[in-house]
Amino acid sequence: MPPRKPRSRRRVSPPRRVLPQTIVGYIWRTTARHQIALSALSIAVFLISAVPLELQRRIVNDAIKQGVVATILMAWRRLCRGCPWPKAA
Repeated sequence: MPPRKPRSRRRVSPPRRVLPQTIVGYIWRTTARHQIALSALSIAVFLISAVPLELQRRIVNDAIKQGVVATILMAWRRLCRGCPWPKAA
């Protein structure tokens, strides 16, 4: 058997990471998980905040259909007693 040639012990550098072409690409590459989590959180907060508005709308619509407008106006007056109203000039 012929003698083996010694292998060169050259260090292999890790592959270089090339920067993306756009700032959006850079942000997506570095914080994609956080961006997705923030988007999901924003959607959840929107849905949670929309529920009370929808509930109030349904209550008022049902009350108006049943002809209980006087009761709604009375409750509104009681709630707005301390409300600062602009005075007519």
